[in-house]
Amino acid sequence: MSVSWTADQQKAIDSYGRGVTVSAAAGSGKTAVLIERIIRLLTDKEKNIPADRLLAVTFTIDAAAQMRDKLNAAFEKKLREDPENVWVLRQQDLVQLARISTIDSFCFDMVKENINKFEFTGNLKILGEAECEMIFDTAFEQATEELCAENIDEYKFLDNFFSANNGELKQVVKELYSHLRSICHTEKWIRDTSENCVSDEFFEMLYEDAFSRFDAKLAEAERLVDDARYCFNYTISAGGDEFRFKDHVKTAEENMAICEDIFSSYQLAAAHRDSSAFGKITAEKFKAMRLSGKPPEDIKAIFNDVKERFKQDINGVGTLLYGASRVLALSADHLRENLALGQKLFLAICRLEKRVEEVSFDIKLEKNAVDFGDIELMTKNLLVRETDDGFERTELAEEIRSGGFYKLIVIDEYQDVNDIQETIFKAVSDTDDLEYMGNNTFIVGDMKQAIYGFRKTNPELFKSCIDLAQKYGEQKQLEHIGLQKNFRSRGEVIALSNFIFERLMSRGCGQVDYDGSERLEEGAVYTERSCPAEVMLVDAPEEKSVISKEFRCTAQRIREMIDRGEPVCDGGVDRPCRQSDFCILVNTNDNIRQVTQALSDAGLRAFCEDTEGYIKSREISLALDLLRTVDNPMNDISLAAVMLSPVMGFTPDEIALIRQKCIAVNRKKPDHIYQILAGASKEVGTDEKYAKYVDMGSAVLQEKCRSAFDMIESLRFCSMSMSLEKLIRRIFDVADLMGLTSLYLDSAKKRANLRLLMQYAGDYERSGNDGVTGFLRFIDSVSGNDKAFRNAVSVTAGGDSVNVKTYHKSKGLEYPFVFLCTLSKPLVREDTRELIKLHKTMGCAFALRDRRLNVKRADLYYDYLADVLIREQKSERMRLFYVGCTRAKEKLILVFSNEKTGHTTREKLLEKLRDAVKASARYERIPADITSAQDSVLAWTVMCLAKLPERSLLEDWLGMPLDTVVVSESAKGINVTYHVCEDIADAETSEEEEKTVRASSDPAIVARLRKRFDQQTERPETRLPAKLTVTEIVAAEKAKDQGEKNTEFFPNLPRLSDELDKLTAAEKGTFTHKFMELADYENMRKSVDAELDRLVNSGGLTAREAKGVYIDKLKDFAKSELFERMMSSPDLRREQKFLASVKDLGLTAELSEYTTEDGYIQGIADCIFKESDGWVLVDYKTDNFKNTVEMKRYKTQLMLYKAAFELILGEKVKSSYIYSFKLGEGLEFKL
Repeated sequence: MSVSWTADQQKAIDSYGRGVTVSAAAGSGKTAVLIERIIRLLTDKEKNIPADRLLAVTFTIDAAAQMRDKLNAAFEKKLREDPENVWVLRQQDLVQLARISTIDSFCFDMVKENINKFEFTGNLKILGEAECEMIFDTAFEQATEELCAENIDEYKFLDNFFSANNGELKQVVKELYSHLRSICHTEKWIRDTSENCVSDEFFEMLYEDAFSRFDAKLAEAERLVDDARYCFNYTISAGGDEFRFKDHVKTAEENMAICEDIFSSYQLAAAHRDSSAFGKITAEKFKAMRLSGKPPEDIKAIFNDVKERFKQDINGVGTLLYGASRVLALSADHLRENLALGQKLFLAICRLEKRVEEVSFDIKLEKNAVDFGDIELMTKNLLVRETDDGFERTELAEEIRSGGFYKLIVIDEYQDVNDIQETIFKAVSDTDDLEYMGNNTFIVGDMKQAIYGFRKTNPELFKSCIDLAQKYGEQKQLEHIGLQKNFRSRGEVIALSNFIFERLMSRGCGQVDYDGSERLEEGAVYTERSCPAEVMLVDAPEEKSVISKEFRCTAQRIREMIDRGEPVCDGGVDRPCRQSDFCILVNTNDNIRQVTQALSDAGLRAFCEDTEGYIKSREISLALDLLRTVDNPMNDISLAAVMLSPVMGFTPDEIALIRQKCIAVNRKKPDHIYQILAGASKEVGTDEKYAKYVDMGSAVLQEKCRSAFDMIESLRFCSMSMSLEKLIRRIFDVADLMGLTSLYLDSAKKRANLRLLMQYAGDYERSGNDGVTGFLRFIDSVSGNDKAFRNAVSVTAGGDSVNVKTYHKSKGLEYPFVFLCTLSKPLVREDTRELIKLHKTMGCAFALRDRRLNVKRADLYYDYLADVLIREQKSERMRLFYVGCTRAKEKLILVFSNEKTGHTTREKLLEKLRDAVKASARYERIPADITSAQDSVLAWTVMCLAKLPERSLLEDWLGMPLDTVVVSESAKGINVTYHVCEDIADAETSEEEEKTVRASSDPAIVARLRKRFDQQTERPETRLPAKLTVTEIVAAEKAKDQGEKNTEFFPNLPRLSDELDKLTAAEKGTFTHKFMELADYENMRKSVDAELDRLVNSGGLTAREAKGVYIDKLKDFAKSELFERMMSSPDLRREQKFLASVKDLGLTAELSEYTTEDGYIQGIADCIFKESDGWVLVDYKTDNFKNTVEMKRYKTQLMLYKAAFELILGEKVKSSYIYSFKLGEGLEFKL
């Protein structure tokens, strides 16, 4: 079926021969337009654009893979329509050679192709964040030592303002280092910043700007004066004949006069720009206000409320204006001196940063490794050279341009590029003037979705492209096209989004004027029904709870919507909603953890990406403690942690007993725990220097110590010859860490984290490092950096779970129902301790804290940059809010909570909201200065919704009438409902507590429990483990069958250099199992190769793991009769975990030699599917079977699986199927 394009989409597709800039609003179908344009140009023989001359740059690896897949699919479709088209057939082959990648990948390829122009060698490696941190730390330490030796005075000068011991100097240099790597004209930026500090013109600009900021404070103070006057007038006019306020308040008039005198003095000084006048302003102290006489209690209560408000207002005026005028009270000469001091400090910091950069480069050269920042700079240097007038192309860039190396350049998400990246794109385009993009470029972006400022992106670059196209379109062969029709959301979502951002977003706050050219237009087709946007009003308690009431109410609301089957339009028809239809957006990962808990309490599951805390996660901490023990068994802390874990299973009492043994001989020089374990493992009578026999006094404890010692010794033996990655894999096997993690609800994620540890270890070794000790030192050095290692992402079982994401992570995604939470969080974290302010065009300034004199020097430059950066950060938060609003397809839910945030109390938050409403009441479009003055998204939203006609519930929540707020002329058609939230959880808890009856304990039951769990009682069954995995039982049976054969592992001989990259059979088996765990079987049925590529591109498998997958065997499996049965099943489940007691399984007798009847068996079935006459268990094997007869040795495993799943499912398990990938066939056991 042919696609019906809009006029603007068609224009973007057809436009050719000029540089095209496309502003693509949220949900406007930009990806489809982009693909259609590329395919039309490449299949048009008359245009003669070879497909291998395409350069397509995307923001993410997934987007690049998706673009390549869609292009391949489009070519296949064209060939089906015209199989004889030789040109299209040739283009289909050539498109495989096209550059479709991220900017990082493009730059890396260009550097590798021209590696001879650098000092690096061919096998260039990419450094991770953790390694970059280590290199910077080393370089900084060396650079500062050199500075101390060569110029001690300059070092002392720097240390006076930024303490080296406290890490301040390192922090400042690091921020400057990072900033300089994101801008093109580094030397020019440094030169301009230095000149600004001594420029008279620049000083006058800073001085005037300081007065302008003071004028804004005056306006804020004026509102306080007006409110104080209202309170004063109330005290004069209120009261009755019997008790009038004005007869009893003697000091109110005097205080009001003092307040007005203060305000007018500052106002006059500011109007005349007279700095000397600020220092001369004095004020009398405000006098205490008391009621004389004995007023009635109700009169007294009213007066106290009014008095407190009046007191806050008049004190606020003085405090606000005094603080804002402190800099202006200084003389201009004094401020100039401080600017000159700032220049001296800046140049000294730049010299130190330069040396750090040089040392870092030397270290990277030695490692033959670079980071992506280096790659971009190297690519820029390959393509352009700096001149006095800007940049000019190098010979390489001229060769690329003149040779038409890239006939078609497509760049997606252009609002997220930085200055260096734009320079690279211009250099490879066909433009003659590097100020403009070339005629062979097609760039797509949306200024309203530029949200990555923390990555040093520059959204103004995209805005500049639009402005240049509109201004010089004909002259420079440029064109701007806007795509505003939204094909994602219902009309109600679009109408509310337009209403909010037409009021809020402007060039002054948002960096975009949200006018007719930016408005979203309705384009999606939905079923006919009303679906109004919703506002949840949460009235939070004064004190914060462990789980925010906002999150609890959100979880309850989702539960209600699911229970009543809220409809969702799917494929043109409505269906009941499910958990995966919902998305909750929050600010931080800490919020994600709270939301996850709230959802769990409501009986819902959550899918989230927790990217922080990898090193501190339970499974990784345990794995690292095991590795530390192997590296140094005398490390008592790590060894004790392992012993107390489920790996060894010691109790705290047993550890205490072992510690007593440590100090038994010499309390001042105690033995290590490992020495006690070694002694306990010896025979009676052994008396060696480091491990004489130790009697633990208990046969059970003696055996535990022996087993622990044997485990450590075997692993230490392995560490002598194994690679780090293989050693960690061996530790996982011996300690059964994968099995242990299967008991947790998030076991899939924990197993993925453990696999990541092996990958990190492999990366560490491949970077030229070696050894367990070095790896542990590396881990310890970066343990405080959350970005150094990232947690694995795992999907909740079944895939039906509520999505919980940060606003940033939601970009590019869409969901039927979207809840916007944490709206009351501060827009900007104002840190008064921030040492440095950096701006890409305006320069750099420092907080001048003179430690020797113990003073903080005023710096107009620092204050100016702080103000500029705050406005830019608030603009970005505005755009981030827009991204959140435009994720919703069916319904947008705004969660308003007045919960305490930081130091802002509930009442203070409501007061700020009321002030915001008052300030914006008379404006149809809220001025940028009022919008910028707010400190939360909640304030922005409340200002807008207060202008809608239906606002009675909002009035109640705010605690103020909205009669003075003019209803907007654009309010017609805005459909919003309010939902007042009650904390159901608290109500239910109170009711349950009222009904709870405390009963006394039963003495007989207590006696039985004490007898059963008495730790001093030693019974034969205590020698048996309380929990076993199916794998352990099968291994025990196998060992029993082998008799005296020694199955203990012996280390492999070192592998030859040409064998280092070869995968073992065990690794291939593991990777094949992982593929079966993660693969989409529907995709696998169509193409195993394509599904493997998808998993690699999405990060499910690494490239190394993909090489180890038995791809041919999987293709045979996809054609097998078993696979068809699985795909035909109405209920197919993978990686099904179980934990069941031996007693419940009815296998006490069969397993008596392995565990007791009170023991537990745990395991994981690869797959289980249902047929009409029962369930079928499937177990994949990569063993080296000779024939199907050998499969019968897994009889015990099948018996356990059958018993467990019949118990769990309550239905018959009719058979078990063991499938051998090696044989390409299986054997079905009827059970």
